[in-house]
Amino acid sequence: MIKSMTGYGRGEVKTKDYHILVELKSVNHKYSDFTFRMPKTFLFAEEKMRKTIRQKLHRGKVDVMMTVENLSDKEFEVRVNTKLAKEYIEKMEILCEACNIKERPGIDLITKLPDVMIAMPLEKNQDELLAIIIEATEEATKQLDEMRMKEGKVLADDLNFRAGNLKQIVEEMAPLAEETPEIYRDKLSERINKLIEKSGISDTYLSEERIATEVAIFADKVNVDEELTRLKSHILQITNLTKLDNSTDGSVGKKLDFLAQELNREANTIGSKANNLELTNLVLKAKAEIEKIREQVQNIE
Repeated sequence: MIKSMTGYGRGEVKTKDYHILVELKSVNHKYSDFTFRMPKTFLFAEEKMRKTIRQKLHRGKVDVMMTVENLSDKEFEVRVNTKLAKEYIEKMEILCEACNIKERPGIDLITKLPDVMIAMPLEKNQDELLAIIIEATEEATKQLDEMRMKEGKVLADDLNFRAGNLKQIVEEMAPLAEETPEIYRDKLSERINKLIEKSGISDTYLSEERIATEVAIFADKVNVDEELTRLKSHILQITNLTKLDNSTDGSVGKKLDFLAQELNREANTIGSKANNLELTNLVLKAKAEIEKIREQVQNIE
């Protein structure tokens, strides 16, 4: 079953020492993209969280939000980045000098600067914390994946409906495309006969053979058999792809996107060759359905 790229999941784990809340929000994106919003204290868990989420999500922009509440007296250590602090002081002194500011930065300001002082869980507590964080992440990912599958079913149903409509339009195009050269022949013969009658010119040089040649040339120019065959093939591929399990194939959305582009290209080609008002109208109807397919495909993983 195909999956949507839009969804939400929430995972919460509470122990006697910690209360962990992980929330995931995903929207459509061409590639896989993650944004983490969590205390810097717990950045050690980011990579493992990313790997956990990617086991279920192949594509989409995912916002990961985590809050941690310490419910006990589990020890933390404060780490000081002395090198970074010196760099801040150096640059601020240069700025003070350039702006003719006599006061120099104090310790209160220095300690509040980003990444100068960070409270980290003691290393012996990190493994316990990581296990809890991953448990919450797995639950959030599971909920997100379930929501994406539910929406994916709706998208698949709509795609199949649109593909069915498009298939019907293509079937209506075929007889019109076949009739076009014959209609052209009749119109050409009619115009020639009127011209002959009006001018009084002998029809010696306008034989049936010459008309047949002109019609054959015209028929070759307006022939859309190949385009109609490719349209049918693309429609069939779309309906087949909606049945695939993209937990094992994360490229279903990209394949559908490609097919939507190809459908549009074939319809444009038929439109440029069409010399029949009814066929042109059917092309416009087909393009409307293709556009709806393209819009839906944008949100499929």
